[in-house]
Amino acid sequence: MSETMTQQVAEQLKIDGMELSASKYGPDLCRAQLVAEMLGLGGELVTSDAVRAAFFEHYQRELKIGNALGSLFEADKWECVGRVKSHRAEAHGRYIGQWRMRGK
Repeated sequence: MSETMTQQVAEQLKIDGMELSASKYGPDLCRAQLVAEMLGLGGELVTSDAVRAAFFEHYQRELKIGNALGSLFEADKWECVGRVKSHRAEAHGRYIGQWRMRGK
């Protein structure tokens, strides 16, 4: 298998996995995407940590969407502009993306 085909297969598997994960958590993923859009409307940078905090404020419960969080910032609406360490203890200092809405 050529390198191009391997990359295409890997990309398709990634998309399939994101869709499967997103379908399981559909309603909460949609709510989290709306929260992210509200946070990013003014051109501010948004992280998954910020979305989790705002989700909790609005819905009075934790956002629990597992791996579907990878579908939170859709490429056609958001662009990754940097990375910062997560402030959540359970993230163990991992880096997370900083996102800006396209066109803002």
